[in-house]
Amino acid sequence: MERARGGALRYNSRVSQARVVVVGGHGFFGRLVVDGLLASTRASIAVVSRRRHALDGWDAQRVEHVQADQHDPRALRRILAGAAVVVHAAGPYQGLAPSVLAAALEARVAYVDLADDRSFVRRAEQLVADRRGACPPVLLGMSYVPALCAWMVELARGELAALERIRCVASPGSRGSRGRATLESLLSSAGRAFDVPRRHGAERVHGWSRPVRCEYPAPFGARTAYLAIPVADFDLFPRWFGCADVEFRAGSDLPLLDRGLWIVAGAQRWIRVLPLVRCANAMARIVGLAGRIGSDAGAGMVELADARHVRRVAVVARTGGQRLPALPAAFATAALLEGRLRDAAGLVAANQVLTTEQFVHAMRTRGIAVWLDRGDGWREVSDARG
Repeated sequence: MERARGGALRYNSRVSQARVVVVGGHGFFGRLVVDGLLASTRASIAVVSRRRHALDGWDAQRVEHVQADQHDPRALRRILAGAAVVVHAAGPYQGLAPSVLAAALEARVAYVDLADDRSFVRRAEQLVADRRGACPPVLLGMSYVPALCAWMVELARGELAALERIRCVASPGSRGSRGRATLESLLSSAGRAFDVPRRHGAERVHGWSRPVRCEYPAPFGARTAYLAIPVADFDLFPRWFGCADVEFRAGSDLPLLDRGLWIVAGAQRWIRVLPLVRCANAMARIVGLAGRIGSDAGAGMVELADARHVRRVAVVARTGGQRLPALPAAFATAALLEGRLRDAAGLVAANQVLTTEQFVHAMRTRGIAVWLDRGDGWREVSDARG
């Protein structure tokens, strides 16, 4: 790690052997981030969690466990000393204070997180804006939303005039159990009112409502998706892409599970007596059982339109679909370590992290197909030209 003129941090390829701290690295997505970093970098990794854990088969020469609380400034200061990058994977981000980001700014260590929550990203952006002096690179939302969706938008938006609409859909596979944090995030949004940005002003909607069918490339096929949660894309995409109408939907491969959540969300909306977040442990057991019969495939899609044309871009993982939300954090960390964000400082937009060529290559080398529909059917993308 070097210092550029003006005191900003500068990264180069030598720190590909440097130390990366992953806060929440034993959680569902944190484990996937660690796996991705082990596969794509030579960095040593400190996995931070509140409880003591075994290394779960990770290489003990590259991975160490550190027991600490993400809200303990003194512990974070000690752990971040000498680190090149810290990845914050300890959600849920709803209502979470950006304490890891604050520690990274103080230590001048590059920061990456998987935050999808609109309010958390707003708090994080304000923390960066209030900082005086040199600021390390800060990469927020390196997950399915907003990062992966932003890269899909970039793939096709050059074919359109001014964007009038962006629709994002996440369709993860359900095989394998989700952690409590993931389920708390889902339950906190069920029946909750929030605003979705539209061309003529915000529209009030409710979490897990308005199901629609979304057509993916074969053999993945159709999935039902619901207006899910207030994501950071609602603030970021109008800035990045000049589009005022942004929507996010989600749904799994188990219709009964999705339908059940939709019914519970409707009850919560009208009755408001269900302590849904307190049900996270019980739901984790149900989802764990359902995960035994669920699919290992996962996919995501964006639909973007101007006044005359529509384009759709999809990513489809036939196996290991659970990786999709975690891959952007691994990609972003590798980009920092390899020097591809050499002069970055402060907030770094997701669409500045990878070029379209790098995005397509990164997905294809991991066995994840990228598809484009120009209105004449889905065609697999072999390079950035589609």
